[in-house]
Amino acid sequence: SNPALQSWNARSTGTGTLRAVEFGADAFVAVGDGGSILASMDNGATWPRRVSGTLNDFRDVAFGNGIFAALHDQFIALAAGGYYLNQFLTAPAGNLDAWTPRTPFATLQPLHGIAFGNGTFVSVGDNAVCVSTDNGANWTGSFIEGISSLTKVAFGNGRFVAVASSDGLPNDVAVSTDNGQHWALSSINARTAGMRGVAFGNGTFLAVDWLGGVFTSPDGLVWTSAGSFQNLDESIQGVNSGGSVFLVSTSIRILYSVDNGMSWSTGQSGNFTDTVYGNGTFVAVGSPERIDQSNPL
Repeated sequence: SNPALQSWNARSTGTGTLRAVEFGADAFVAVGDGGSILASMDNGATWPRRVSGTLNDFRDVAFGNGIFAALHDQFIALAAGGYYLNQFLTAPAGNLDAWTPRTPFATLQPLHGIAFGNGTFVSVGDNAVCVSTDNGANWTGSFIEGISSLTKVAFGNGRFVAVASSDGLPNDVAVSTDNGQHWALSSINARTAGMRGVAFGNGTFLAVDWLGGVFTSPDGLVWTSAGSFQNLDESIQGVNSGGSVFLVSTSIRILYSVDNGMSWSTGQSGNFTDTVYGNGTFVAVGSPERIDQSNPL
C-alpha cells in the first residue's frame, strides 16, 4: 500500500455531480452536470467556478498542447427518434475563464470519452470517433465498423486505445496507431462483461470491466487477465494512472494498485467518478460535486 493514498483532503463540495477531472500546465480542471466547470491554479487548494456558457452535462475533459478540451452533448428530439449534438469547448490553460464552443458533431449516441496524444485530441462514443489536430479548434468525425458502445479512450505507446461498455460484444476494444484515422479491433474480455475504463501507465494499458475484472496489455491488442477485485459490491466508474500507480474510481471508494493491477488496496471512501495525477498528488471528483486530494506521493 501507499500511505499517501490512504489519507485524502477534502477540497470542495457542492450539489450535482462532477464527471471528470484533468491536469495540465499546473492547472486542475473538473467538469460535471449542469455545465459545471471548476478549476484550480494553486495545486488543488481552491476551486473557483468558471463560466462554461452551457447548462448541459459535461462528460469528459482532456489536456494537450496547452489547451483543455471539454465535451458535453444535447439530445435533439425529432418526430421519429432523434440525435445527440456533441459540443467541444476549449480553453487555454492560462485563461480558464475563456471557454470557446467549437463546431458541434451529430451522432445517434453521445460521445463519451476524450484523450490527447501525438498532437491530437480523440473522442469516442458508440462507434463514432471525433478527431482534432489543431488544438481542438476543428473536429472531424468518422465511424468504426464492427464495434459499438465505445465509452473510454486512452493514449500511450504511440496509440489510442478505446474500450466498449456493452456485454457480449465480439470486439470490445479498438486501437489506432495513426491518430484516430484507422482502427484495429480486438477482444479483451472472455467474461462478456462490458469494460468500464482504460488507462495507460508504466508502459502498460490497464482496463477494468463491470464485474471487477482487471486486464493488462502492452499494445491494446493482446490482453492478459490480472485477476479481479475481491468482494466487489459497488459500481466501477473508471480507471486512471499516474506516479507509477493505477487508481480505480467506484461508487463507494477509490482502489489503487502499485504493481500494474496484480493487487489492490482501498484508499479514500466516497462516490467517485474520476481521478487525475498532477504535481505529485491525485485529485478525485464525484458526487455530490466532491473534490478530494491525496497527500503527496
